[in-house]
Amino acid sequence: MVFGIAAPLIASALFKQLQPTSTAEAVAFVRHMMSDVGLLNEGVSRVFFPYKSWFWTATPSLRDTFLQAVLGTGAMSHLATRTWFYDRHLMSLLKPDMQVVICGAGFDSRAHRLHVPRGVRFFELDLAQHPGVQEYKVAQLAKYGLSSDGIVHLPIDFKRESISEVLMRGGHDPRKPTIFLWEGVTMYLNKEAIEVTVREMRKVAAPGSYLLCELFSARLLTEEAKADPSLSKYWKQVSKSGEAYSFGVWPKEMPKFWTSMQVHVVEHQNPEAQQKEWLMTPGTARWTDDDLPHGGVCHLFLLKLK
Repeated sequence: MVFGIAAPLIASALFKQLQPTSTAEAVAFVRHMMSDVGLLNEGVSRVFFPYKSWFWTATPSLRDTFLQAVLGTGAMSHLATRTWFYDRHLMSLLKPDMQVVICGAGFDSRAHRLHVPRGVRFFELDLAQHPGVQEYKVAQLAKYGLSSDGIVHLPIDFKRESISEVLMRGGHDPRKPTIFLWEGVTMYLNKEAIEVTVREMRKVAAPGSYLLCELFSARLLTEEAKADPSLSKYWKQVSKSGEAYSFGVWPKEMPKFWTSMQVHVVEHQNPEAQQKEWLMTPGTARWTDDDLPHGGVCHLFLLKLK
């Protein structure tokens, strides 16, 4: 009798311990699981949470159920195509001795999993308010024999410091072209914060520098969207995380939004294009996630800063 009552409680507690505890961990963790099923090449992320990774890899049926439950209604296709889009452009644009700045790096593993040209330096910026993330990340990488040579980890306090100041202090060379990756951030900001950040990037960007980022449609912030079955799940997850979405731009206004900051739109991949890429990619047929990526509200951009 006691066991019958205790067993579900123990199982529930263990299950909670095996799930991500932050947005940064969740993105890396889900990428790892998607690598397990052949959708991404993300073997590095497992070192950040080895026991959780082992459990989900050893229980493929539970892993698949988790992916379907958490990433339904277009979220899995969005995360996959977003990763493909950014990785593809990074690899095509990078040349020897260029620089990569990852803003809000969290558990991003591109500096370790991408085969970049000789001399490329990575600068990973993360909030100074959460120093434990960078310290834990570096320690775990070292524990598994992954060198962080060529990677500069920089804490930043956005209320007191600018990106240009922090990068200069960290050894960034404004004479060399830089690719800035700003992934999964703009929807938590406002227009002024985005304008300031892009301006700071341009301050230290040599000719031939680019920015990779996304914009969410302003539709995401409407009451109608919150009631939409394709988006209500996101709102529920966001509410639990405590990191509410606060910014979006209507799709027709997105090109003007960027050009007003003196940046050139090189490529704009809308949700329909993301869906097409997802459905045409080998290995995705086993998944029923054929809705528009991220409910049809996320647009991916390659922008030329200078």
